[in-house]
Amino acid sequence: MIFLEDQTHKQKEPVLKYIWELIRTGQLHPGDRIVELQIAKKLGVAQGVVREVLNKLEGQGIVENTAYKGSRLVILDPLDVEQILQIRRELEPLAIAQASEKVRASDIQELEKLVEKMKKTSSDVHKFEGYHYEFHHRLWEISQNRHLIRILGSLTTSLFAFHLLLVTKKGKPEGYGDMTHVNLIRALQGKVDTKKAVRDHLQELNNVLLGPRLIDRSNKQLVRNERHEPSSADHPNSL
Repeated sequence: MIFLEDQTHKQKEPVLKYIWELIRTGQLHPGDRIVELQIAKKLGVAQGVVREVLNKLEGQGIVENTAYKGSRLVILDPLDVEQILQIRRELEPLAIAQASEKVRASDIQELEKLVEKMKKTSSDVHKFEGYHYEFHHRLWEISQNRHLIRILGSLTTSLFAFHLLLVTKKGKPEGYGDMTHVNLIRALQGKVDTKKAVRDHLQELNNVLLGPRLIDRSNKQLVRNERHEPSSADHPNSL
């Protein structure tokens, strides 16, 4: 789920849920336009409310606003992906360490059920990625650290959309995440090293996101010109 620090305005909640659902189900891709008026009419809210939500999401790096073009879901280039993963490598072990002090048996059971759901929906990319995001969000929630939850949630939403677009086009690698998610649960229980469990999982994700198509193997450097303006043929969905 997308996070806002200020969720007191009840009219903002359906806007957030609507945008998140479009991302989760693959109806909104990186680079797709988000038209305030269309969302306002569909949800029956003021256009200013939609604009305020989009401004907040822009501040979190989920949406970008371009003069004369409006808002769109942010496009990540390889360097963006690498930097987000670097931050997650530092923050997720902290979230798990704090969660390990508060975790209950019911939390472990819930996370194990999400892993099973990922396995059962491995052939359905959108369902799999929805459970994948839910797993991590639930893991962070157990920490009860609202600042960590907000930061990780904001960082991961744009990464999630980018990941979903890639696996939709290329397919999910066989067995992706099966063991590394289990090890995150074991880290939460204190059975394996937390930093190693997080590092292994993010390395696996890194291999999916920054594969040969996105890395110049000749000089081992991230390709910087992958950011592009998508055409309507690339991303037919816009809001």
